[in-house]
Amino acid sequence: KFGNSINILKGNSNQVLNQINLKKIDFVFLDGGHSYETVKKDLQILTSNLDKNSVIVCDDYNLSHYGVKEAVDEISINHNFKNLGRFALIKILK
Repeated sequence: KFGNSINILKGNSNQVLNQINLKKIDFVFLDGGHSYETVKKDLQILTSNLDKNSVIVCDDYNLSHYGVKEAVDEISINHNFKNLGRFALIKILK
C-alpha cells in the first residue's frame, strides 16, 4: 500500500541526509550513529531542512551509554519534544 511512499536509506547518515531532498519528507525514523557528534549533526541537517510540522523519531534515546539523549535534548529546546522512553519524538516548529 505504501510502497511508493516509504524509502529505507542505508549508509552514513551524515552523508546520506545531505544527498536527498529533505523538503519532500515529513517523517524520519533516525537510527543512525549513536555518538553525540553523529546524532547532533544528523539533527542539525534534519531540523534545518525539513518543513514545519515534520516529525523525527530518534531510536535509543534512553540508553545512557550512547550520545543520543544529550544531542536530542539540546536540539529539542527549539522544537516540540516528547520523551517516549526508548524513542524521542521531535516535531519541527520553524
